[in-house]
Amino acid sequence: MRHRQTLVTNHEEGQESHCGRMWSPYADGSSCSIPALQTGSMLRRLAIVSLSQLVILSAGCDQPRSTVTGPDITFRAQRSATEQTVPFRTSSYLFHGIAAVPEPGCNASGESRRYLSGEGTATQLGRYTVELSFCARVGGVLDDGRGTFLSANGDVLDFTFEGTSTFDPPFTLSFTSFSTFTGGSGRFVQASGEAVVTGTLDVRTGAGDGRWDGTISSVGSSMR
Repeated sequence: MRHRQTLVTNHEEGQESHCGRMWSPYADGSSCSIPALQTGSMLRRLAIVSLSQLVILSAGCDQPRSTVTGPDITFRAQRSATEQTVPFRTSSYLFHGIAAVPEPGCNASGESRRYLSGEGTATQLGRYTVELSFCARVGGVLDDGRGTFLSANGDVLDFTFEGTSTFDPPFTLSFTSFSTFTGGSGRFVQASGEAVVTGTLDVRTGAGDGRWDGTISSVGSSMR
């Protein structure tokens, strides 16, 4: 299992606000602020409270938030000892939302699966198109993300991801997600690796741009 950071995310098409119909930064269409945690003296309690009893509280919009994880550095180091990796970076990454529909596993109140399509240029891929989707959970969590890059020569690179976003009024959504490469076809059969994805989205249109920055196993190194 990978140890990761706590993250929160994004979008809902068609929410009403003072600026019209737009992609909301949160699944329930609300705005969100995170109050500071209030702390008191803990010195007398530390001697009697076991580690298993400690609870980390994450509050926002009075709604529960899921835990999302980031890259596992130990795993990455172990993997690099058995396979060679090369940089994976995009020089352009443009995308737009195409649908938002409730689906099994993503159909609780305020939830929907968001579908996006994009294109750009990346190392190891050259020119590419990309199709991806994720579940937008209540509280802003981006969950169960999955997608596929298609390179110009037809090779496929699959990935999964999860992440968070923050809304910057009046129209900008900034996001960070963590992606894991899970194989593909052609040059990317049994490919593995990780990337951090950052970018922004215009909530009025559902269009955005971003950047991928990570590593991927070099051709053939994961098949030895």
